[in-house]
Amino acid sequence: MRRSLELIDTEYVSPIMDPRRATKLLAQNTHGESTDSNDEIDPHQESKLPNLVYIERRANLLEAQISHHRHVTLFHARREHFDTIEKEGSKTLQPLLALEMTKADKREGGLVRRFDSNAGEYTRLVSEMISSRASSLGYVESILANWDVSDSNRVKVYLEEISLLKQRVKDMREERIRQDELVVEKILQTKKVLEEDIFLAC
Repeated sequence: MRRSLELIDTEYVSPIMDPRRATKLLAQNTHGESTDSNDEIDPHQESKLPNLVYIERRANLLEAQISHHRHVTLFHARREHFDTIEKEGSKTLQPLLALEMTKADKREGGLVRRFDSNAGEYTRLVSEMISSRASSLGYVESILANWDVSDSNRVKVYLEEISLLKQRVKDMREERIRQDELVVEKILQTKKVLEEDIFLAC
């Protein structure tokens, strides 16, 4: 049993747990050398069994490399590329944005000024129209208030004369229409006589 235990320890446990073999394997992988060289350091190096110490150290090394890549390499790459792009974009775009904002403010100010000017002009015109209407109505009211009975009688006489004139114009129009009809009838009769004379002459 002792010999079996020693054989197990020699053949299996020592290759798996030997830190010297782990150091050698790590150094060979670091320098790119083959794991089959310098076998005199560990006689069990030809074993195909994995070395747990080497695996643990390799895992720790990979974890350290991942942490370095995440916290150092990516940070410097981001600062070198993305921050440069951001700075260049801010340097280029901020003056353009400021210029566009200034132009927009000027256009907006011009629109507001034109609106205020037009609103003031329209307000002035409306006030003038209201004042003109009020003054006209006041003038008409004053004229109506100053009329007396003689003026109303005179207005009636004027209205009667106007109605007589309208009737006379209407009668004259009817008479002119009758005269025009007679003239047209005479023209037609004369035309007919001329046509008959022309036919007879032919």
